[in-house]
Amino acid sequence: MLIRSLLMTVIVFAAQGGQPASDFALRFDHKGCHFEYLDTFKGTYSHVGATAPVPFVLSDEQRVRILNAVVAANFFELPVTTEADEGEPADTWELEVRNAGRRHSVTWRVGSKGHAPRALLDLQRTILDVILTHPALRLLPLRGDGCVGGPPKVR
Repeated sequence: MLIRSLLMTVIVFAAQGGQPASDFALRFDHKGCHFEYLDTFKGTYSHVGATAPVPFVLSDEQRVRILNAVVAANFFELPVTTEADEGEPADTWELEVRNAGRRHSVTWRVGSKGHAPRALLDLQRTILDVILTHPALRLLPLRGDGCVGGPPKVR
C-alpha cells in the first residue's frame, strides 16, 4: 500500500513537470513561544510580536522549492503524528499541505527526547528559509520572547 501511494505521488509530481498544482497551499505552525504561522490558504503570515498577520504570497520558485522538499520527505505518506512526539509543547510543529487534490497534515516535536525524520526536518528548514527571506517579514516587528506574554493571540 505504501509503495502504491508513493508511486502515485511520484506520478502526479512528474505529470505536473515537477511543478506545484494550481491548488498547492500550506499551513505551517510552530506552536511554541517563538511561534511562526504561515497560511498560504489565506495568504497570511505572522510571528510572535505581530499585532496582525501580514499578506504573504509564495513566488513560483518558492512553491517549487517547498514542493520538492514535500516530495523528498514523502510527506503525504507520513503518519499524522510522528514518533518524535515527546518533548516540550513549545517544540511542537504542524504542517498541512494541499497539492493536486491531496491534503495531509503532520504534527511533530523537535526536542531532546525524540527525533523527527530527517527529511521532515529538512522540509521544516526549507519552509523557515523561505519565510526568513520573504519581503513580508520586513512588515513585522522583530521577534521577541513570546513566552513572557503567554501563547500567541494572532494567527
